[in-house]
Amino acid sequence: MQAEKNRESGNGFTLFETLIGINLSFILVTAVFGFYLLTVKFSSAVRNGVENHGQYVLALNGLTTMLNTADRIYLGSAGNKTWIYSQQKILIDFSASSINCSGEALFNKPDSFMVHIRFINGTETLLQNGREIKQNTGLLNGDNTNSTIDVIHLFVYKSGTLYNWYYAAPSFAVNRFVNTKMQPR
Repeated sequence: MQAEKNRESGNGFTLFETLIGINLSFILVTAVFGFYLLTVKFSSAVRNGVENHGQYVLALNGLTTMLNTADRIYLGSAGNKTWIYSQQKILIDFSASSINCSGEALFNKPDSFMVHIRFINGTETLLQNGREIKQNTGLLNGDNTNSTIDVIHLFVYKSGTLYNWYYAAPSFAVNRFVNTKMQPR
């Protein structure tokens, strides 16, 4: 008798109304959860991009330090590979599939890259994807005195990002003062 009274008075929900309410709440929960997943995926992608960029910047800064402490910097080439070296140690090597710094991969499988190199005698060379495309030097004539590098400008395009690095040899040689001896006072 109480159930008939409630139904007649309109208190409570019918089964159909309850099912509609459950479906609407599922739709709302699904939308909120989907937005959460999208936000997490986006923040993860941004964080990975920032970490990769930070690693490249640290590696290029380390390379700058290495080049600044080198006595003289030269350029060598053979086939599809080009390298920058100092005192018989390869500092950077460029091939079509990677750019390595002291044996460690700096950029692995870049989409493309270009390197502009200027020498102390004013001549220049241009590398694209590890190969020399413009040569205004007697680069491989065996005389390295004229191929000491003055400026290196590197452009790397990878995964939609352009990385740009510029190096200019310091105006004074860091190793110039290595052989000086202190005079007693």
